[in-house]
Amino acid sequence: MFRVTMFRRAPVALALSLLLGGVFAATSLLAEDREPPQSLFVRVAEEAPLPKIVARAEKDADGEWTVSMAAENFRFTEICKAVEGSEVVGHVHIYEGDRKLVSAYAPEKSIGRLSPGRHELTITLQATDHRAFATKDGMITARLVIEA
Repeated sequence: MFRVTMFRRAPVALALSLLLGGVFAATSLLAEDREPPQSLFVRVAEEAPLPKIVARAEKDADGEWTVSMAAENFRFTEICKAVEGSEVVGHVHIYEGDRKLVSAYAPEKSIGRLSPGRHELTITLQATDHRAFATKDGMITARLVIEA
């Protein structure tokens, strides 16, 4: 009887320890005094104008979708070379869920045909070295919903 009770309590104890560990880990990552990891993010300088991006999509006569992006305080470039100064220069990555669809080095990019249904895209501003641009509030993104 003792072993049965132990085995019933073990999953609860494991779940509780994982939950508490996750809370402590998330709290430490979100602490205001911590910077995002430089290996993954480029922090936009506090004095620089905040980059913004908005996007829309259109379907052409052949059934292919093109995403058009308007950016403020961000310049698209095809050159994957570091840029000196505080100018925010790079490209975007377009994701559907966790899956990267394409990189775009200009304000318009074809994403091809989409299956029928709802598609939620996330567009992220990326530096020339492919790290994501971030502010103190997180990554700089646009969200786009397409009903195909």
